[in-house]
Amino acid sequence: MDINDNSKKIFERIVRVNSVINGCYAGEPPYSFAVKHSADDVKQTRQSAYLMMVCAVPMMLRGIIRSSFHMRMAGIVLAIIAIVTGIISLIAASNMEKKSVAVVEGDYITIKGRPYHHSEISELKKGSLNCLLIMSEGKKIASVGKSWDGCLELVQWAQYRGIAINDDSSVNVDELQKKQGTLVAVVVLGCLVVVTLLIILPKLL
Repeated sequence: MDINDNSKKIFERIVRVNSVINGCYAGEPPYSFAVKHSADDVKQTRQSAYLMMVCAVPMMLRGIIRSSFHMRMAGIVLAIIAIVTGIISLIAASNMEKKSVAVVEGDYITIKGRPYHHSEISELKKGSLNCLLIMSEGKKIASVGKSWDGCLELVQWAQYRGIAINDDSSVNVDELQKKQGTLVAVVVLGCLVVVTLLIILPKLL
């Protein structure tokens, strides 16, 4: 399975959750379940980390062979940043596999070691980057990705116990991918601006 297939699978999980939120009945929730990162999320994080570290090699080599000192430094610094970011992403992926953000047992949901009765959960609220925020007394106690294992069951659990869900996200895969693509493009553009400044500013000083 390539990166695009993995991403599509993740978006399909998100759309399934959005469909249930928007009224598609998914049945009674299981009595107990855990909410954690899915294997697809972990795999995508690892793929991104490896890609970043591979890209660091040509950046490092090009930085070394540049005649300009500033160009050499810019290339080497960017390569180091890419390698460090890749290593951090790999560590994060390992933690994602082991950690459960929430565990549900009947009427209770345990988050960070503290059990909450369903009556203490005020709502599930739309968050950024396809997330749901679990709110208690107006405060966020956890953030859950819609592509995670157990997120669909969490939505069922909230609906079954009369907890409000305030989220009007799209149920269209293509629309979600387009929004995500726009966000990625903005991030990449920002990185290019930073790289350009790193190269140009030293020459102006």
